[in-house]
Amino acid sequence: MNKGFQDFEDKLLINIKNSESPFLGLFENQISSKMRQNIISFIQKQYDPFDKFIDLLDDYPAVFSTLLVVQLLEDFGKHGHFEVYPFFEKIFDQTLTQHQKEVLWQAFRIACMYHLGISVSPRRSGPHYMVREYLRQVGLPLRYVDQFTVKALRYVDKTGIPDLDDPELLKLWQEGLVDRLTPLTVKEAIQRDDICYHSQLFISCLQGGKNSLRGKSRLEAAILKAIEAGPKIRKAKQAGIPRVILRESEYGILLPGSKEPVQWEIITGDETRKFTSRNDDRFLSFEMSLPPDAVVINDEGFRCSYSLWENQKNNRLLIFSMPDGRFVTGSSLAEKEVFLDPGNYLFLTRFSPENEEEYELFSDNPEVYSQRVSLAPGETYVFQRGPAKLQIKAEEKPALYFTQEPLRGVRGNELYPADNLKLDIIIPKEMLMSDEKFVVRVTSNTLGEEIVLPFPAQENNQFVLNIGKLMEQYWVPGVSRVLFAVYREDIKRALVRKSAVIWSGLPQMKNRARFACTQLPANLVQDDCENLQVDLDTNSITFSDETNRFFKMAFKDGVRTLYFTWAVPGVFLSLKDYGRADHAEKGLKLGETISINTSSRKVLTVFASEPCLLKIGQYETQVDFSRVGSKRIPLSGMVDYLEPGHDTLLLYSEKYPSALPLLRFVSPFEAKSYSTESGIELRKIELSIRSPIQSLRFSIKNLIDNISYEINVDLKQIGQTYRHEILPDIYATFFKVDENECTIHYPETGWPSGLWLTSFIIKAENRWGALADSNGAVFADGLLSTPSQIGQSFEDLWWWFSNNHDPDTYAQIFSRLDEALRIKYALGCWKNLSWLESFWIKLGKKISYDARTEDCLKLLSLVGDRNSITEEGDAIPKLHPGTAVPAIFCQGKNVYPEKRLTVSSFHSCLRFMPKFNNPCHAFSHRYLDVAALFGFQNAMAVVQTECAPQKFTTSAYMESLSARDLPEKWRYLNDDQWIPAKGDILGPMHYRYAVDRFQGEFSNAMAMGSERLGHALALSKQMKNVSISNLAGGGAISRLDTDSDPVMLFNRFHPQPEWLDDEAAVAIENQKNIIRFISLFAQVCRWESREAGIMDNFKEKAIKTCSLPANAINKYLGYLLYLSEDLFCFYLLLWELVFSVDCDQPRRRYV
Repeated sequence: MNKGFQDFEDKLLINIKNSESPFLGLFENQISSKMRQNIISFIQKQYDPFDKFIDLLDDYPAVFSTLLVVQLLEDFGKHGHFEVYPFFEKIFDQTLTQHQKEVLWQAFRIACMYHLGISVSPRRSGPHYMVREYLRQVGLPLRYVDQFTVKALRYVDKTGIPDLDDPELLKLWQEGLVDRLTPLTVKEAIQRDDICYHSQLFISCLQGGKNSLRGKSRLEAAILKAIEAGPKIRKAKQAGIPRVILRESEYGILLPGSKEPVQWEIITGDETRKFTSRNDDRFLSFEMSLPPDAVVINDEGFRCSYSLWENQKNNRLLIFSMPDGRFVTGSSLAEKEVFLDPGNYLFLTRFSPENEEEYELFSDNPEVYSQRVSLAPGETYVFQRGPAKLQIKAEEKPALYFTQEPLRGVRGNELYPADNLKLDIIIPKEMLMSDEKFVVRVTSNTLGEEIVLPFPAQENNQFVLNIGKLMEQYWVPGVSRVLFAVYREDIKRALVRKSAVIWSGLPQMKNRARFACTQLPANLVQDDCENLQVDLDTNSITFSDETNRFFKMAFKDGVRTLYFTWAVPGVFLSLKDYGRADHAEKGLKLGETISINTSSRKVLTVFASEPCLLKIGQYETQVDFSRVGSKRIPLSGMVDYLEPGHDTLLLYSEKYPSALPLLRFVSPFEAKSYSTESGIELRKIELSIRSPIQSLRFSIKNLIDNISYEINVDLKQIGQTYRHEILPDIYATFFKVDENECTIHYPETGWPSGLWLTSFIIKAENRWGALADSNGAVFADGLLSTPSQIGQSFEDLWWWFSNNHDPDTYAQIFSRLDEALRIKYALGCWKNLSWLESFWIKLGKKISYDARTEDCLKLLSLVGDRNSITEEGDAIPKLHPGTAVPAIFCQGKNVYPEKRLTVSSFHSCLRFMPKFNNPCHAFSHRYLDVAALFGFQNAMAVVQTECAPQKFTTSAYMESLSARDLPEKWRYLNDDQWIPAKGDILGPMHYRYAVDRFQGEFSNAMAMGSERLGHALALSKQMKNVSISNLAGGGAISRLDTDSDPVMLFNRFHPQPEWLDDEAAVAIENQKNIIRFISLFAQVCRWESREAGIMDNFKEKAIKTCSLPANAINKYLGYLLYLSEDLFCFYLLLWELVFSVDCDQPRRRYV
C-alpha cells in the first residue's frame, strides 16, 4: 500500500505544484470515489486510525491533505456552514477530541504550507480559525460555478472589468461582487479568497474568450461554459470603482477617471451631491464631519456603499491603509479584535488613545484623533480606553511595502519616481524553511519583459528590492503600473501581489513644475497632453504656457492611458460651490472676499508648488505642496476662526518674504430688523439680529480716493452708549438697546468730499459676520459729501468731481465702484446706495467718450470677474463694465496684452488676439487650431507657401470644425480646470467649451429666474434678424461672409433630439437667439475698431427695435454678456481674425 501511496503522491504533488490553483478543492477529481473508499477503509483498520492518519499526512501530504478536502466536499454546504468535523470523523470512525482537532489542524496546515506550497489561512486565532483553514481549501465547488459566473457577469456589466495588474482595484471589485453573491456557500467561498483567484480566473476567461477548452482546468472550463450560456455584457469597459480615500487632513470619495462622461451621485446621510466623471481620477471630500455612510451610484446602475461612522458614539474608529489612504474598514472598541493585512495604517478615532505621544488631533469639532501604526505579519496592536480594549491583529501573510511617499497630482492620483525607490518584502517566519527560496516577478504592460529576481529568505525574514536600479537596467524609461508578485521558487502560485504607478527614469522630485528625467518617457502621448513642453536637449518636461494654471501628462500603458495633472509655479485658488445646481468651479483672484457660513457648501482648493503653512486665526495647517500639489478646505469650518484682524487666509513660505494673503472671509448674520433715517443732519441706523450682539466693526471707505477707516466697538452692557471717532473729527455713537439690537448715530455733514460706503461686521456667537437678509444680500449704508460751499445733491457732487479730478484716476475709481456694485445689497438699504449705480453709469460714459487706451485696458480686467461676497455667488450682477465702456472690446488688436489680465477663461483666450497681426505666423506656430485656417479659401496654399490666408466662408469653417471635432477629446470638457489654450483657439474644443459654459450659465439663470432674464431674452429675440451689414456703411464689410447664421454651427455641434417638450424647445430657441445676438455684438465691437460709429448704430437699432431706453438696453445687454462671456470671447476672436485677413491684409492675386 505504501508503494502505491508514494507513486500517487509523486504524481499528485507535481500536479499541485505546477498548478496556479491555490485551493486543494480544485484537485478533487484526482482522487476517485473508489480510491477514497479504499484509503478510508485502510485507515480504519489501523490500531489508532487518527494517529495513523497524522503519520500518513506527514509522509504523503498531497494525498492525505487532498483527501480531507474531498471528504469535506461530498456534502459541503448542505448543513451548517461551519460543520466540518462530522465529515472528517467518517474517515477515522471516531469522534475527535479538542486536542485531536488541534493536532489535525496543525498537521494539515504544515502539509499545505511547507510541502505543497498552498496558501493557508492567515489567521491563527479568533472564532472558528481552525474550521476556516479547511473551508479555505475547499474554494468554490464546481457545482456552484454557474451561479457565481452569472452574478459576476451582471456585476461586470455595471462596474466594468478591473485590470489584472492592479491587485488593490481587483480586491475592491471582488468585495463589491461578494455583496451580491448568493447562496451563502458561494458568498463565503469568494470572501475567503483573499488573493482573488476566482475573480482573476473569471476575468481572464471573459477577456480571452472560449476558443478551445483543451488544456483548461476544470474550473476554467466550467467558467467558460457559464460565460457562453450566461447574460451578455452590453459594453466591455475598464472598471471604475469609487473608493473612500484619506488625503492629508480630509477624507472623501475618489471618483475613477473615465474616457466617457459618467454621472455619479454621492449620498452621505441625508445629503446628495451629483458629479460628472473626468478623464483622470477626482477626489471629493466629505462635507459632513462624521458621515455615517457613503453610497455612490452612477447612471449605469452601479451602486457601492461604505459604512463609516455608523453612530455618534465616541468608541468608534476608521482604518485607512497608508500611504495610499484607502479606506479599509470601520470598527469600535466593542468589537474586541479586528484582523488586517500586514502593512502601514492610519487610524481615525473618536477617542484619544492612552499613549498621547502616538496620536495627533485630526479635528477639534468634533474631536477626532489620528494615529499611524505599522503592523508586521502576525503582530498585534492594542487600543485601550479604560476597561475597553480592541486588538488589531495582522494576519500571517507576506507583505510588500514601498519605502517612499508617492507624488500626488492635483486630482488625487499618485505615482512613485523610480529613482532610489525600494520595496520591502517581508515573509512570515512561519513560512520560512532553511532551504526555502523565493522569487519576485516584476511586470509592466509597456516598459519591458517580465523581470524574475530570485532572493533568499533573510534571517530577519525581510528582503529589500531596489526598484529604481532594476527598472533602469532592464526596461525603457516611462510611466506604467508595475506589478510585483512574490512566489516560492518552484511553485506557480503567487504568495502576495502589489502594484503602483511608477515613473522609470525620473529622479526624486525637487520641483513639481519641472520634471528633469535621466531619459524621457517612451510612452508619453503628446497629443493627449495639455500645456506641455518637452525639452529634448535637457530631457525635461514642464509647462509650455505659464498663464495656464495647470499642465497635464498622458502616458499609454497597455490598453489604458494614465493621466496626471500638475500645477504651474505660483499660488492659484479655485472655488467649488456645491450649492449651485452645476457645482461649478471657478478661479479666484488672490485677496478676493468670500462669504461663508456654517452651512456653506463651498470648498476652496489651494494650488502651490512649495511647502507652505496656511493660517487664519487659530487655524493652521502645514502642507507639502511639492508632494501633494493641492489642498482642499471646506469653508464652512473656517467660520469658527474668524475674528477682527484675523479674517484673511494667509500663506507662509520661504519663497515669499512675508505672508501672502489668499482670501478674506466674511460670514453673515441674518438681520432680524434694519432701518435708517435722516434728520437734522444726523443719520440713524437701527439693526438687530437673532443672537446676542457682542461687538460691532464699523468700516467706511471713500470710493474716490480709496481712503478707509475702521473701528471696533465692544457692546458689553445693555443701555450703554459708546462714542468713537470714526474718521478725523467725525464721531459716532453706538447704543445697545437690548441683547440683540443696537443703534448707530453719526453726522451727515462735515465729511471729506467723496463717495462714502459704510459696512457693518457683527460679532455674535463668538464669531464675526456681515449683516445680511434671508437671501444673503448684504446691508450697508452710503453717504455723498461735497465741499460745503456747494450743494449736496448728486448733480452737485458730479459737477464737483468732474471739475476737480484728474482723468487719469477715472479708471481706478470706476473699478472701485464696479467692485462695490458686484455685491448684492439688501433692498432695505438700497435707497442710501442707489448713487453707486448712477455714478457708475455717468463715469462709464465719460470714460467711454474719451476712450483712452490705458483706461480701457484697466477696465478690461473687470470682465470675467464676479464677486462672491454674498451667499448668492451665482447671482448675475446688475451692470456689466462692457456696456458702460464698450470701447474695452473695440481696441485695436495690438493693444490687448498677450499675458492674461486675470485667471478667468475669458482673458486666457483673449490674449491670443495680438497674434492676428500676422495670421500666417499664428497658424504656422500653432497658436490657433488648424480648423480656423481651413475656413479660408486658400488654406492649402498657406500651408505650402506660407502666404497670407484670404476669403473666409462660414460654411468652409463649419466643415473644418466638424472634421476636427474628435469625440475622444470631449472628455476635456468634463475637467473643471481645463480651458482652451495654445493650439485650441477657434477650434472645435474652444467652441464646445464656450457653448457648454454658456449653457451652464443659462440653466442656472433659468433656475433662478428674474425680470432681467425675461427682458434680455426679449432683446435677443427682437434683434435676431439684424445683421452687421444692416449697421455698417457698406464698403469692405459688404464683401465678407459675416451674415451667415451662427446658429448653423450650433445645430451642427448640438443636434436636437427628435422630440422635445415645449419647455425644452423654448429654452433651445432662446439659446439660439442669444448666440445670434452675441455673435453680432462681437462683430460690431471688432468693426468699431476699424470704422467708428457702428456701435452707436447698433445701440440705436436696439433701442428702436425693442422700444427701450438706452440704460435699459445696457442692463439687458450686460446680462447677456454675463451669461455668455466665453462665447462672446470666441466670436471676438473669430471676427477679428476674419476682419484682419480679409480687410486689413494686402490683397494677393493667385493664378
